[in-house]
Amino acid sequence: MRNTALAVVLVLVAGVSDAAAGLAYEAPKIAPGDTVEPPADLVAQATALLAAARRKDAAAAGAFVGERVATISHSLDIGRPPHVGSEDTAGPPERRLAPLGSHTGGDWDIPRTADGRTVDVGAFLTKMELDFIVQSLTDGRPWGRDAAAAGAICTYAAPKFDRRTVARAAKRLGVESSVFREPTEPVDLLAEPKPGAAVIARLEPGRLYAVDYDAGEPIGWAAFHLPKGGSGFVADLPGGGYPFEPPYVSGLCFAKSATGTWTIVAQTSTSL
Repeated sequence: MRNTALAVVLVLVAGVSDAAAGLAYEAPKIAPGDTVEPPADLVAQATALLAAARRKDAAAAGAFVGERVATISHSLDIGRPPHVGSEDTAGPPERRLAPLGSHTGGDWDIPRTADGRTVDVGAFLTKMELDFIVQSLTDGRPWGRDAAAAGAICTYAAPKFDRRTVARAAKRLGVESSVFREPTEPVDLLAEPKPGAAVIARLEPGRLYAVDYDAGEPIGWAAFHLPKGGSGFVADLPGGGYPFEPPYVSGLCFAKSATGTWTIVAQTSTSL
C-alpha cells in the first residue's frame, strides 16, 4: 500500500515538473519575402506621391490611387490568414483617400470636438491615409512582393511562413499566435534572468519562437518558450525591447495602369 502511494506521489511530482518545464513545440519556419528593385519611373512617381502626402495635398495624392483598391487586413494573430476586401475609390482624386483611411491599421477612434460632436469623418480619414502613405514610403524597408497582391510591387516584402504551423504551435503551448517572434540575429537564451547565467539555447533567425508571458521574469528581461521545452531568458536591448520581431506587414502596392502611371492597387495593414 505504501509502495502504491509512493508511486502515485512520484507520478504527480513528475507531472508537475513536466508542466513547470513547459511543453516542447515545433518552432515554425519563416523566410524573407521576395524583394524587388522598383523601376525608375515607379520611384519617381512614388517620390511625387510622398511629396503630395507630406504637404497634405489630397487631390495630388489621390491622383495616384486606382479606381478600386484591394484591402489586405491582418490581425496580430499571425496564425490567421488576412482578410482581403476592396474599396471603391473611383471619383474625384481628392475623395479617393478617405475610403482607404479606415484601413491603416492600429487602434484608433474618430475624435470629437470639445462640445462632443464628431469631427468631419471624411477629412479625418483622409488625414489618416496621408499619414499612412508617408509612413509606408519612408520606413526604409526593401520593396517587394505580396502573394495577396499578385503582380504588384509593394513597399514591403511579405515574409513567407505557414500560418497553419503557427496555429498548431500556439494551440500546443496554449497561447495566442500573436506571441510568436523571429530573432533579428542569433540570440543566446539564459537559464535564469541574471547576467552571467548559463546559456541553455541559441535561437537563430529563420524560425518563429513564442514569448513566454507567464515566466515571471523581472523588468528588463524577456522569456521565450524553448522548442525543446521549458523557457529561456534574454536581457532587453539598451534602448528597450529585445532582438526579436513579429512578421507583421503594412504598406502600399502599386501596379502600372493603362496610361503608364503607377497607381495604388492594394493597401496592407495590421490591426488588433
